Amino acid sequence: MTTKSRKKQWAALAGKRRWSEAEARSVVEAWRASGQRAQTFAREHGLGAWKLRYWAPLIEATSRTKKTASSSRLSTPIEFVPAILTGAVSGERAAVVIRLPDGIAVEIHDAEHARPDDVGRMVASLRGVGL
Repeated sequence: MTTKSRKKQWAALAGKRRWSEAEARSVVEAWRASGQRAQTFAREHGLGAWKLRYWAPLIEATSRTKKTASSSRLSTPIEFVPAILTGAVSGERAAVVIRLPDGIAVEIHDAEHARPDDVGRMVASLRGVGL
């Protein structure tokens, strides 16, 4: 996008009460790239500095989440494999260790009370992927 068309787009944004995420992302990325203070950038482009300050953390958090999620995905899908419990002594609580291909290991010392959906959320959280 040329500087002229960007200024035209931002002039239209200056009059809008609400910005879409795409509009805000465009402005926030340009502001960050400029190295200017929010007040200076906003004044030069006829925008409200408060909107930059409002949108910046939202856009940056979304970008971090997307980067983390995409970089933590495995190239091979995770599959359930059958497991056989061995070595348990009657009356003792069973312990389980789950080792994932990306190196994450989850130890559950009272497997009888571990809910699979809780374990899945914990693994997803450790990998940086929201469920």
